[in-house]
Amino acid sequence: MLRVRLDEARPGMALARAITHQTQPGLVLLRAGVALNALSIARLRQISITHVWIEYPGLEELARLWDPQLLEAGRDCVRQVARFVDSGLSQQGVHIDVDGCRAATTHLARSLRDAPAAQALLSELEATEQPSVLRVGMTTVLSLLLGLRLDYYLLSERSRLPAGRAKDVTPLGLGAMLHDVGLVRTPDALAAQLDAPSIEALEADARYQAHAMNGFSLLRGKVEPAVAAVVLHHHQHFDGTGFPRCRVALSRASAVKGTKGKKSQPVPLVGKQIHVFARIVHVAQLVARLTYSELGTQAGVPVAQTPVRVLQRMLSDPFRSWCDPEVLRGLLRAFPAFPLGSIVTLSDGRRAAVVAFHEHEPCRPTVETISLLEPRAKRERLDLRQCPQLSILAVDGQRIDDTARLEALMAHAA
Repeated sequence: MLRVRLDEARPGMALARAITHQTQPGLVLLRAGVALNALSIARLRQISITHVWIEYPGLEELARLWDPQLLEAGRDCVRQVARFVDSGLSQQGVHIDVDGCRAATTHLARSLRDAPAAQALLSELEATEQPSVLRVGMTTVLSLLLGLRLDYYLLSERSRLPAGRAKDVTPLGLGAMLHDVGLVRTPDALAAQLDAPSIEALEADARYQAHAMNGFSLLRGKVEPAVAAVVLHHHQHFDGTGFPRCRVALSRASAVKGTKGKKSQPVPLVGKQIHVFARIVHVAQLVARLTYSELGTQAGVPVAQTPVRVLQRMLSDPFRSWCDPEVLRGLLRAFPAFPLGSIVTLSDGRRAAVVAFHEHEPCRPTVETISLLEPRAKRERLDLRQCPQLSILAVDGQRIDDTARLEALMAHAA
């Protein structure tokens, strides 16, 4: 099976996965196994479907990506997010089903832990038209993936807790799901999102900064402290340039500001003063915001930036200095630069499907050459780690500006 851009889909191609309605995931538009025709392709284009999964001989192994339980758990989380976002935009005010959100998060964490290729869920979150819901859904999934990959780090950062509680990622997932709840009760913050020309400008806008405290106030006493810490501090930067400002212990404030002997002043948290869950959610929400934005839409539907472009931004200033280096290393292992099933163009002009991801060399996956026009043509499987003369020039139709620079950034981060 292959993930093919709709503009490359041709009549006769058989769907490997069903296509569901973008805002009603339970409504099946086309079943798996159905052959596309000119009319169905045109109608999919009208409702802004950008990609389809098609059957492709010899790549049946990629079907293992799709765990029905995992997909349903991911959709349940997105539904929970959509409910409180919709309630916040209504006249009745924000209603948050904390117990429902916690149950959905627990189910998703369990499903991610058991899935052979959990990263595949990230590409399935495109089944919604609301950029805000889409970003929160991606932040939740990626935060849980990072938490599961960084269990050793959670143990060291939460050493005062029993090992089982220290590694429990349910509060992390719940905090990720609720991290931006303050936005739905802060109209000025929503306006700031539309006005901001960049993430850096948005984070410096006082209107936007207010949502962290508003969300914390909304949830205080309704969730455990670790969850509240995520909601309040998910915009704290590891280099101490984030928000909100807090009163910290005098010794810490002195170390940060050089004010020994003076009264402590409110300052942003820095480094490991920030709760480890907030550090993880900070990275995940940055990735989600770089991937989707209100500006990057096609007929009102978010258009995703490719993971490789997102990673280039994450590993460059200022975002790199904003992030915990250990969490950033975890990101390179949990967020493939070239997702399985995607189509890439090699430096020798051949097209290929990504069939294996290598954590320690993310820019050099294993690929298999393909031809969409002649699916049964002779193919070659290439482990790009063993082919230094080859590189990837484009993925999903988007050209990569500088693969060598990205590889150097990744090597330095690792």
